[in-house]
Amino acid sequence: MIYPRVNMLKKGELRYQGTVSSKFIFLCMVGIPIVLVLLVSGLICSYHASIKSQLKSSQALWENLEPRLNAHKKGARGLVINQNIQGLFKGWEDSCISFISLLSEVQDVVPETVQLTRLSIRSDQTRSRYKTAADLQLDYQLNLEGIALGSQAEKAVISFQKDLLAAETMGATFDSLKLASLRKRIDSKGETITEFRLTGGAIDGGRK
Repeated sequence: MIYPRVNMLKKGELRYQGTVSSKFIFLCMVGIPIVLVLLVSGLICSYHASIKSQLKSSQALWENLEPRLNAHKKGARGLVINQNIQGLFKGWEDSCISFISLLSEVQDVVPETVQLTRLSIRSDQTRSRYKTAADLQLDYQLNLEGIALGSQAEKAVISFQKDLLAAETMGATFDSLKLASLRKRIDSKGETITEFRLTGGAIDGGRK
């Protein structure tokens, strides 16, 4: 015999028999993306605030360092200018020769039979403004004239030429000392004299 089965539960009282209810699944599908969006937004806001804080800190640091940097640059430029000026003074000092030493050397080596009639040292440097020490190097030129007496006049002149170039200041200032002219003539007393002229060229503007 089959007995009739009567369902006494209302439709709203039915319960889902599975592990997870459909309502929970729906809530997860809607809630998880919202939570993820909120988390990402929070991270972005936090990163933006951190960047803004770092930027503000960097600006404050730069405002503190900028005057020091400008002062350092100004001091560095002044140091370079001072070094250039010192270089010019040094170049001028190196380009000048000691005329006292040079004339003393000439006096020491001139033979007894030789008389000097002219001695000049000049430079063709005409500029009044210089930017580098090299500009200050003076290209000295020596011109020395005189007469020699006696039978060994020519020999005395050649010996005088060699001794001059071997002298310390003369040799350091001029790299060459040439016998530009040598000739004999009769003076007013009827004596034979030998006239000569020596010319010298400088070493890179001359040195002390």
